[in-house]
Amino acid sequence: MIADTSRGGQAAAPSFAQQFVGEVTGGGANPGGGVPLVDRFGVFIPFGSAYNPITKTNWEGVGVTPDVAVSADDALKVAHLMALRKLMSRDGPPPWKEEVKSAIGQLEREIGDKAPAAASK
Repeated sequence: MIADTSRGGQAAAPSFAQQFVGEVTGGGANPGGGVPLVDRFGVFIPFGSAYNPITKTNWEGVGVTPDVAVSADDALKVAHLMALRKLMSRDGPPPWKEEVKSAIGQLEREIGDKAPAAASK
C-alpha cells in the first residue's frame, strides 16, 4: 500500500502502509478522545499508542518522513504514477498494458520533474 501523506495528516496510515509519498505527517500516533472536564473545557486523553515493529519507535509529535518527498498537492499523482509503474511489471492482455502505459505518460507530463525516476529492472 502506498500512502499519500501531509503535515495535516493525523491518521493510522503509518501503522500499515509500505511506502509513503508526500510530506512529513502531522505526528498523530496515539488514539484517544476528548473528555469534558467542566463547561466549555475538556482535554484529549490518549488511550493507546502505536509503535513501529521494526524501529520500536512511536511517531507521536514527530511524524513520519515519507519515502518519496513531494508536496501534498503532488502526492496523489506521484503515488498513482508509482502504482501504475508497478502494474506495468505484471503480465496482462495487450490492451490493458497500453492503457496503463498511456496513463503513465499522461501523469509524467502532468508531474514533470517532480516524478520519481522509474525503478530499474
